[in-house]
Amino acid sequence: MSSTPIILAQSIGDVASVLFWGLVVIGFVVGGFFGVKALRQWLKSDDSDGKIGFTLADLRDLKRNGKMSDEEFERAKAMILATVQMPPIKSPSPVRPQKNGPRST
Repeated sequence: MSSTPIILAQSIGDVASVLFWGLVVIGFVVGGFFGVKALRQWLKSDDSDGKIGFTLADLRDLKRNGKMSDEEFERAKAMILATVQMPPIKSPSPVRPQKNGPRST
């Protein structure tokens, strides 16, 4: 039996290369984790109540507190009511029906 140790890597350069690329992969995994975590937190905090713009109640409060004149209130109220009365925009159906029926092969 020989007393020489078994060497798995041929040189120190091979070991350094494996360690370097292993750390790069670990860095990408950790960075991706924190990136996804930050993105989820940002998306969750973005308008969590779903409220966009002013409501009529908000306008009444502004008018009652003297921060809005009667003319400004009526103009803003008309704008809000006009957007509510607009017909909804129809989006195309995600699944389009086939016009000629199913194709036969």
